[in-house]
Amino acid sequence: MGLYGNNLRHLAERCLLHVDIQPAVYVTLRWMFTILANEYDNQGTTTTRYNAVTEGLQQPLLSLLTADDESAEIILNRLNNVCRAFHELMETDLS
Repeated sequence: MGLYGNNLRHLAERCLLHVDIQPAVYVTLRWMFTILANEYDNQGTTTTRYNAVTEGLQQPLLSLLTADDESAEIILNRLNNVCRAFHELMETDLS
């Protein structure tokens, strides 16, 4: 699944399935995916923006989502990394 349009909306919906397990992680991810999906607003986005989103979020997201058995401190650190990457993307106008 790529980080674009309908896939982002689908990911946001899937986050609801895990809110009871790790609310801080999945509510935050749902919020981010919804914001990015709204950015597409059924109009798509530029290749530059798509690449920036993918390159900026892919590794921090994978690192966070594979941290299920890690300590709370490690999960929080990885969630912070995702939030930093998201913040950086939102501060950069590549659309």
